[in-house]
Amino acid sequence: MGIHHTVTVTTRVDDEGTPDERRRVASVTMVCTAEPTDGCRTYPRCDCEVFQWNPLDPRFDREGHERESGRDCWLSEWFENGSAVYAGDDFDDMRDDCVPAIDRTGHIVLAEFHDWPEWKWMGEPSSPDFGSTEEKNDG
Repeated sequence: MGIHHTVTVTTRVDDEGTPDERRRVASVTMVCTAEPTDGCRTYPRCDCEVFQWNPLDPRFDREGHERESGRDCWLSEWFENGSAVYAGDDFDDMRDDCVPAIDRTGHIVLAEFHDWPEWKWMGEPSSPDFGSTEEKNDG
């Protein structure tokens, strides 16, 4: 996960030229360029919210639902409805998605996933990929 997922944060200035001037996040968009067989586009046909792959037969999840490639990126749906949460060191705890008001575009990595995905910018010291030079191709 990462080399196929790019996030763009765009900001705007509110109350420009006044003492209340401040930069705010206008939008957070994620684009997935993964191949149809990559992990983010391969999941069971059942549309279950949670699944685990069967370690004895990777064609199915543990419930017996068949793996299907070529689906929409599961991570993009979390961004589309504002539920992906930024987990970088510079997070903004005044926003539900914690994205700081800094214009930026770059690749991301999935930091954690509990009830929602938490992401960081690829290559930052606190990111899971920091110091790695190999490209990951698991979605």
